Amino acid sequence: MALSRYEAAVDIATHFDWQEHEQLFWIHWALARQFRDEKRFDDAQSHAEHAKSHTINDEYLLGHATKLQAILWTKQKKYEEARSETLRAMEIYEKLGATSDLKRCGRLLQRIGRAM
Repeated sequence: MALSRYEAAVDIATHFDWQEHEQLFWIHWALARQFRDEKRFDDAQSHAEHAKSHTINDEYLLGHATKLQAILWTKQKKYEEARSETLRAMEIYEKLGATSDLKRCGRLLQRIGRAM
């Protein structure tokens, strides 16, 4: 049900040529997470890339997109890639002073390290 609603939102946004990048970012971000939870990693990857394309001049959204990519790599056991993306997200969050997001990335980095 949720998946069809998000896909409908993307269709509507595309049809009306929305320029609200933040809204489109969150739609694709949610779809990527949904597909990740369903272990449909190719679909998740596609939506993660779409989400990243809507981070235009918004470092905070870029941090979220980068962390999402790290989580996708982790779920696929691509730990080196996951570690690299997590460190990149941490740099973004540190620069922005987003301490709670930085802490979450730190925990993700620890999980990656244990899995390696």
